[in-house]
Amino acid sequence: MNAWMRRLVVAIALVSPVAHAQCRMGSGPDHGDGVPYCSDDGASTATSGPKWAMRWGAIAYGGGGFGAAKEMNTQAKAKKAALAACRDSGGGKACRVALSYTNQCAAYAIGQDYSVGVARSPIAEEAESIALATCAESTTNCRVTYSACSLPVRVR
Repeated sequence: MNAWMRRLVVAIALVSPVAHAQCRMGSGPDHGDGVPYCSDDGASTATSGPKWAMRWGAIAYGGGGFGAAKEMNTQAKAKKAALAACRDSGGGKACRVALSYTNQCAAYAIGQDYSVGVARSPIAEEAESIALATCAESTTNCRVTYSACSLPVRVR
């Protein structure tokens, strides 16, 4: 039994350094995150980065009126505000929402015979260019009369 006990002590002594080299509780082998030995297994409760809130905008026109809304919390609020602005500017019941957009830009262009072009794009200048081109398909002397962006807002 004495020889057996000696073997057990030697085995424990040899395994002990290996046990100390193991990862701490809550971590595991490298997950491709660049940490060469042990890395977090993802079970931590730490926050994962910034949080963004979407923002909406809308353009409405008709009956000679125009209305727009930007930086609204919901699509419904943006549409409602644009319609109200259009009706208040003389469009009355003829006002219709031409487009709504989220986390980007929009533009409205009007031409000589009151033909219009509306567009949305992540870039304001691009939205303006598309609105002008759309307007120019129907009339001449188009010009951008409205351009705005409703970009996301960081909330955390």
